Amino acid sequence: MIMESGSGTYKTKESFDFFCDQISAYYQPKEILSMIYMLFEEYLQMKKTDILLYPDRVISGSQLNNISRAIDDLKDYKPLQYIIGKANFFGMDFFVSPDVLIPRPETEELVQWVIDDNESFNSGDEARELNVLDIGSSSGCISISLKKNIHSSKVSGIDINDAALSIARRNNELNNTDVDFFHFDIFNEKAWDQFPKYDIIVSNPPYIRESERQQMSRNVLDYEPSQALFVSDDDPLIFYNTIIKFSQSHLKPSGKIYFEINEAFGEKMIRLLEDNGFLGIVLKKDVNGRDRMIRGGKLAVE
Repeated sequence: MIMESGSGTYKTKESFDFFCDQISAYYQPKEILSMIYMLFEEYLQMKKTDILLYPDRVISGSQLNNISRAIDDLKDYKPLQYIIGKANFFGMDFFVSPDVLIPRPETEELVQWVIDDNESFNSGDEARELNVLDIGSSSGCISISLKKNIHSSKVSGIDINDAALSIARRNNELNNTDVDFFHFDIFNEKAWDQFPKYDIIVSNPPYIRESERQQMSRNVLDYEPSQALFVSDDDPLIFYNTIIKFSQSHLKPSGKIYFEINEAFGEKMIRLLEDNGFLGIVLKKDVNGRDRMIRGGKLAVE
C-alpha cells in the first residue's frame, strides 16, 4: 500500500497497519499500537473496537491527511500529546503545548496522595474549606485535579510563564473548575506578603540536574520546556529551599506541604524538611519503586 496524501480510498485495517509500519523503526511495538489507536480516535473518531470490528471500512485519503502529518512529526520524535494538543491526566483531558510539561503518571500519584490524605475534608464533621496553593502549575493539571476531587478546596496556581498560565486557564474552563491562576515568581520574596496562609502547598518544581540531560530522550529534550525541567548541579534543590522558606510563613499550623522530587534526593529532602522544623515527614515511592514524593507538616501527621 502506498499512501498518497489526499487521494484514493483505503480500508481501515490496511491503513492502520501502514501507519504502524511507518514508525516501526522509531518506537517499541506496544507504544506504536497505542499511538496509532490514539491518532485514529483523534482524527477519524474511530475507537479501537471500531478498527477491530470493521477492518474493511473505507476511508478516503483526505481523511488520513492529519494522521500522515502526525506520522512525520512522530518520526521527528515530537510527543504525541503535543501533536494532538492534549493529554489525559487523572481521567481528564488537558490542553498541552511545548509551553507546558506533558503531565506524567508519577504526578498523578502525587495528586492521589494529596486527595487521600485530605479526603476527610470533603464531608462529615471535619468538612471545611481547604486553601490550596500549587507552585509552578504549568498546564494546571495538579491544581485542577485537586479542585475537582477535594470539593471543599479553594485552589490557586502560580507560574512564572505567561504562556503556560494561558493554557492552564483554558484547562480550567475545559474541566469546569474555578482555580485561580496568576503570574508570580516564587523567588520574589519581597512580594510574598500578598499571599494568605494555606492548608496545603504542593509543587512539582524543576528537579532534573543538567548533568542528567544525557539520560533524557529526544522527545523530552527537543520539545518540552527546559526551564520547567532542569536545575543547576551546583544548587539542585534551589526551588525546594525557596518553597520551604515561603511555607514557613504561609502554611497554617495544621498545614501540609507536598513535593514531587528527583529520586536521587530523597534523603536530602528529608533532612531539608527536618532542618526547617517540619514533622510527620513521609518519603513515598512511586509505582516503579522510586523515591518520588515527599510530605511534611508543621504538626505531626499520621
